[in-house]
Amino acid sequence: MAISDWLQTHVSEVVQFAFVLLLGAGVGAGELVTRYKDAPGKAIKNLYGLCYVTLNATAAFLALVAIQAMDLNFGLDPLKRGDAISIMETLAAGLGAMSIFRSSAFVARVGEQDVPIGPSAFLSAILSATDREVDRRRAEQRADAVQAAMVGIDFQQSHQALPVLALALMQNLPEEDAKKLHQQLDSVRQNGGLSNSTKSLCLGLSLMNVVGEDVLAAAVSALKKSVEIGGDANHIQGKGGAFSSWVRRFKLDGPPSMATPLGPPPLSVAKSHGESTRSAGAPENGVHLTGPGSGPPSVLVRES
Repeated sequence: MAISDWLQTHVSEVVQFAFVLLLGAGVGAGELVTRYKDAPGKAIKNLYGLCYVTLNATAAFLALVAIQAMDLNFGLDPLKRGDAISIMETLAAGLGAMSIFRSSAFVARVGEQDVPIGPSAFLSAILSATDREVDRRRAEQRADAVQAAMVGIDFQQSHQALPVLALALMQNLPEEDAKKLHQQLDSVRQNGGLSNSTKSLCLGLSLMNVVGEDVLAAAVSALKKSVEIGGDANHIQGKGGAFSSWVRRFKLDGPPSMATPLGPPPLSVAKSHGESTRSAGAPENGVHLTGPGSGPPSVLVRES
């Protein structure tokens, strides 16, 4: 019998097993999603995450095989086997495998801990191993992501503005997550043993745990743009760094012209107390005032 002919005669069974596999895989994926809020999709795509999802799907598949082998009718008329029994088998296999895998026959007391004995112990061991490996892989990805996102961000300048901006971008963030974030940031601020650059990375990681990589990158980009146009000039903290030096110039000289590149102000020194400016290499009796790009730097000389 050709494969196409077999599929035509067993199409309902193929669909049923496909639904069971999807149901079991969905249960496993749901567990991983709740554990890795910053990037749940990447946790599932990880090799070990896929193994855990496949394990749950396989358990549901085997449960359906067992139900059909026992010819359970769920209280329905076995002579009228149809869609109703197929649906009951699918739900019982998908949800039943989830319940059996997460159940325990009894609980044993080992030292100071209660250890469940049964299928849940096996699943917990697999889940713990998956957690550790996914954590390792995600740690590498998160380290690269936070370094790329926090380039040019000084902690003293942004530890107030960046969290407020990132949280404002989120529309459905639980209040409890926001409180935990503020507690973590307070701990980082009060830690005097960390360098400014390390605090900046900790700030980015704390935000990434709550809002994710994409929102963090968007918040950092928006913050940089607001500083570039001087929109947040009055609220930038600290005196060091490129941002603050730009802001101080912005306050003193006003916004730069779009046609003039951002650079040092033109050099101009008027005669005062018998002194004048002369370009290096110019005649002694000649006074040459210079600016950016007009030649060698001016030197201050005493007229005789």
